[in-house]
Amino acid sequence: KQERLKTKKKLHELQDTLEKLQQDKECNMRGNREEDSKRIQEIQEQHQKELDEITSSYQSKIEELTSEWSTKLKDMQDSHIEGELASANEINCLKQQLESI
Repeated sequence: KQERLKTKKKLHELQDTLEKLQQDKECNMRGNREEDSKRIQEIQEQHQKELDEITSSYQSKIEELTSEWSTKLKDMQDSHIEGELASANEINCLKQQLESI
């Protein structure tokens, strides 16, 4: 009978130990999930920061090139207009010369 009591006592101890291990496991899993979640958030924030820097860099370059090409286009248009005006002046000059003959 005493052996039976010892066995029951040991069984209860093992059940208590099992419950404690189960609780520890759940606690660790929760802790790991929280740490993983924080780490994931940090990584996402870092990637967003890098993406913002790259986007800003490209945006600056696009603005620079747009300004540069806009200026070149305006210069080309001005040059073309000046060329047309010069041609028109030459034509008028030749026309006046012909009329005077």
